[in-house]
Amino acid sequence: MRVLQSIVVGLIAAAGASGQEHIPSKVEIPFNRYYRYAELEDWLLKIAAAYPEIVELRQIGKSGEGRPLWVAIVNNPKTGPHTSKPAMWIDGNVHGNEIQAGEAVLYSLWYQTKAFGHNEYLTGLLDNYSFYYLVSQNPDGRDHWFTDVQNPNTS
Repeated sequence: MRVLQSIVVGLIAAAGASGQEHIPSKVEIPFNRYYRYAELEDWLLKIAAAYPEIVELRQIGKSGEGRPLWVAIVNNPKTGPHTSKPAMWIDGNVHGNEIQAGEAVLYSLWYQTKAFGHNEYLTGLLDNYSFYYLVSQNPDGRDHWFTDVQNPNTS
């Protein structure tokens, strides 16, 4: 096992790989907890307000219980409109009890926006691609996960 660990460490070092660099953000989000949908919504609004040059929020509909469904469109418009570039759709929280995926999508959006202009690779991605982030496909189920008794048979 030690030999395998040494090989992996050597390959990572040779490739110049390291952990994520710390980049100061205009929006500091504590990722030490899960958020109710209204809180995720607040974070999306704050990110869009902090990075208006690369983030556009669009409401694409409402949930069955009337919660707005927000998509954050992330793109560098100086290199072309988002509709003119190859794109990646990232969503989470398909099922109500899969709440951790909402935070994973929020984290991806947060890190990508704060890295723009600071990290050459991630800046290049936004120069050449568009990203569409939907933090929760199921905000109703997400909120029910927080408020209702859950067991292995609940959704």
